[in-house]
Amino acid sequence: MDKQRKEGIERVEQKLKILETWVNTEIPYLRTRDGLRIESNAVGEFKLEYFPKSVSALRRWNGHKNSFEVVEKFAIPHKITSTETYKASPTYLRERIEGNCTLESIFERLKNKALLQTQNRKSTEIKNLKRALNQAENNHKAIAHELISIRLENQLLTERCLTYDLTIKGLKKQHAVEIEWRNTVAVNYQEKLLALESTNNQLRQTLLDLSEREGISIELEQLESNIIDFTGGNQ
Repeated sequence: MDKQRKEGIERVEQKLKILETWVNTEIPYLRTRDGLRIESNAVGEFKLEYFPKSVSALRRWNGHKNSFEVVEKFAIPHKITSTETYKASPTYLRERIEGNCTLESIFERLKNKALLQTQNRKSTEIKNLKRALNQAENNHKAIAHELISIRLENQLLTERCLTYDLTIKGLKKQHAVEIEWRNTVAVNYQEKLLALESTNNQLRQTLLDLSEREGISIELEQLESNIIDFTGGNQ
């Protein structure tokens, strides 16, 4: 194998090692001059450094699409590799790149890694949304609990009002019964007084008749009526 082809294969393996490092750690993020990660306004995710997604892209990868800092840090080779040189590389090397029945290709692993990294930001947003939702649910539960307490309190007040209303009705009924009883007693008392006064008047008249017949002078005191007016008793 000539020197040029050997160097080409070494460059492929060097590129592969860089990509394997990114898979095992993280794909570098695109950053500003201040070192801040660049955010994609379209999807709200942080942008990643360029990485090849196919064998042909890997062969042509020379760091021109990457930032200067990443090229320097990972020593990305500046030269491309021809198709013939890649085909001449060892089987174990091509299997690490293209994959086999038990190993995913480096491109598939990079794709999954990139998806995982971009989803990390989404995951944070989802966690924040879940946290906000959880807080809203807790607030809803608190409000629902407060409403239940208010309803129970209203129910208790309603029951108390009903009890007071029944008590008032009972007292009114009792008062009416007492008034009726007092009126009945008053009427009976008045009837008895009338009967007694009638009897007294009859006795006085008999006594006067007897004194005139016998020629006896008798002075009787003028009796006042003991009849009491109970017309105000039902007020």
